Amino acid sequence: MTLTTESLQNIIKAIQPYMDKGQTEELDIINSRLSEIISSKIKILVCGEFKRGKSSFVNAFLGRNLCAVDQDICTSVVSIIKYGDKERVVRNYGALSDIKQEEIPFDRISEYSVGSASEVQNTLYLEIELPIDILKNDLVIIDTPGVGGLDPRHAFITTYFLPLADITLFMTDVNEPLTITELEFFKDKVAKYAERNIVIVNKSDLKPIDQVETIKNDTVAKIAEYCSLTDNKISIYTTSSKSKLNYDKTKIGKLLDKSGFKAVYEEIESTVSDVKNQRIELIQSALQEFLDNIITPLQLQLNQIEMPDPKIISDLKQREADMIARSKALNDPSSEFRVLVQRKITEYREAVINHLNDKSIMFTSTGLSKVLNDGKAKTEEGARWVASRLNSALESLGAEIELELNDAFTKIASMKEFEGMLKYNVKSFEYQIKTMPTSKRKVPIHKQLMSLMPGMGAGVAANVVASSVLGLLGAGIASVAAPIVAVAVGLGIAVKSHSDIINDTELMNLREQYQPQIMSAIQQLRTFVETRFTEFQQELMSVIMLRVKNEQSSMQNLVKEITLLSNNQKLALSKKIAIEKRLKLLAGQRENLVKLQ
Repeated sequence: MTLTTESLQNIIKAIQPYMDKGQTEELDIINSRLSEIISSKIKILVCGEFKRGKSSFVNAFLGRNLCAVDQDICTSVVSIIKYGDKERVVRNYGALSDIKQEEIPFDRISEYSVGSASEVQNTLYLEIELPIDILKNDLVIIDTPGVGGLDPRHAFITTYFLPLADITLFMTDVNEPLTITELEFFKDKVAKYAERNIVIVNKSDLKPIDQVETIKNDTVAKIAEYCSLTDNKISIYTTSSKSKLNYDKTKIGKLLDKSGFKAVYEEIESTVSDVKNQRIELIQSALQEFLDNIITPLQLQLNQIEMPDPKIISDLKQREADMIARSKALNDPSSEFRVLVQRKITEYREAVINHLNDKSIMFTSTGLSKVLNDGKAKTEEGARWVASRLNSALESLGAEIELELNDAFTKIASMKEFEGMLKYNVKSFEYQIKTMPTSKRKVPIHKQLMSLMPGMGAGVAANVVASSVLGLLGAGIASVAAPIVAVAVGLGIAVKSHSDIINDTELMNLREQYQPQIMSAIQQLRTFVETRFTEFQQELMSVIMLRVKNEQSSMQNLVKEITLLSNNQKLALSKKIAIEKRLKLLAGQRENLVKLQ
């Protein structure tokens, strides 16, 4: 494992599951910084005095003629060259405080890159995108104007872009010994702003090899002395842009060796790796400190962990099995429990309905007749009294049914599977029989005549009997008194019979008025019973679903507990070893980075 963004991502990914909320937020910040590093580019800035072959070097480095090369006219703007899927150029112009942009044709680069400020139309820098493999590895080349010339704008623009560079290539020329101006620029600008710089002695093809080597050593000595550096702190290479461009055309290996670019590529590749690793090292350091703050308490936890008692784990696993069985019994409509519950509901419903049917028969027949036969039913307030008695009986029957329902529901709810969660209170049955107005129904004439017949018969019989009895007293008395006695007896019986007919008619009227209401009340009570059973079943299913959910949640927690008890010590130790291993590897890579500097 090496110190790479991937290795840091792996560490972050590995430790993420062990973070609490606060640690997760802190880790997210580190991960965000790592993401910025992954998406960032490595910027290589080419600088030096004018006429040192910077643009030629950039062309040779990229392997194509891109930057304008002219013996008389110097590059006057910055070219930022980066990878793109297709060739594209964006001109940035105007003041630095208000930079404007426009896309320009690729073949017009030289129009905006060489010449005076007016000639380049106040262009500050060009952004050039190229589909070149060397730029694919997040590399950006910045070609700057030469400093030390007559145009101070060149030095200003170069100095402006210097702090943006990760690597600076300071360009010199074998034909021009280092000047004080160059040494001052290197010391005050390049060494100040660039942590990593490489000195390039260009145009090596113009001198013999031994002279080139002498010039290279002289350059190192001057820079070391002027900038108070040791020789081994100065990376310097000699190059021939001409030989490199010829190699690109011919692919003759000797030309590449002669150009010196192979060594430059290797140095840049190593330095780019160094830059990336330094960026990663900052994340590694932050991550290491972060891990240290987590590892220390974890070590304390590890020291306190004891291997769990196997019997405890066995008991927990049995609890898990019991939970699975309970959850299945609750959730499966065909389970023994669900079938038993449904059977109890059916039995209780039938019992309550049967009881209600028995009571309703008595209510509608015997009970009603008993009320109607009471003398109070035959008074003027009889209808109101009957309604009151019926409502009282209905209220009593409703309360009785409510008690039976509550008793049935309580018995079902008390089953251990519901764990006391099933609670359902039966609401009161409310129904009022309305008082019907007293209605004097007229007795039909035929019934009135029929009511007199018993009296007439009784009168005839009384006349015969009276005549016989009174005849003993004398014929004259018998002939006068017997008819009188007969009429009196017949009239009394006729009046009594007529009164009974009237009463029976009134009672029949009351029965006809209240019988439908009683039937309706009984039907309402049946509906009340069915509705309560339906509501109870709905509440029962809600509780069952909640119990299933709770069982599943408890089961998940129990599984975690079992896993924790079974593997906590092993996992904690494994995590500690993994973290220590990663930190050790990161520290090793940090040492390697120090060696590369």
